[in-house]
Amino acid sequence: MRIFSAYLISILFVSSVLPLAIEIALPPYPLWVFISTFFAVCAFSVISLVPIFQWLLATKRTKVWYFSLAGAFCALFSYVLLSYCFRGSFEQIDSAVFVRDGSLTMDGWFRLLQTLSLVSLTGLFGGGLFWRVSKPTTPPISA
Repeated sequence: MRIFSAYLISILFVSSVLPLAIEIALPPYPLWVFISTFFAVCAFSVISLVPIFQWLLATKRTKVWYFSLAGAFCALFSYVLLSYCFRGSFEQIDSAVFVRDGSLTMDGWFRLLQTLSLVSLTGLFGGGLFWRVSKPTTPPISA
C-alpha cells in the first residue's frame, strides 16, 4: 500500500507541476489547456515511471539519487511525448519567434533549454518524493 501511495503522490505532483513548468514563459492559457495537459502528463508518467521505479525496487537500488534521476528522466520523457503530440511549424509570442518553418530559432532553443531544465527539476523532486514516501530499504549485507 505504501508503494501504491508513493506512485500516486509522485505522479500527481509531477503531473500538477509539470504544466506550470512547461508554460512558465508563455502567456496565460485557458483552464482547459492545463487540465488536458495534466491528464496527458499523468498518462505519460504512468507509462514511463512505473516500469523504471519497479525495476529500481526489484534490483535493490534504493538510494535517493537513483529515484531522483529516474524521476527526471520520466519527466523529460513525458515532455518529449507531449511536445511531439503538439508540435507546430510556426510559434510566436509577441515579437519573439520560437519556431519558423518547423525549425527552432535562437529564441526557440533558449526556451527549449529553459523548459527542459524546469521539467527535469520537477521530475527530480518527484523521484525524491517517491523515495521519501515509499521508504525503500536494502537488507544489510551479512558477512
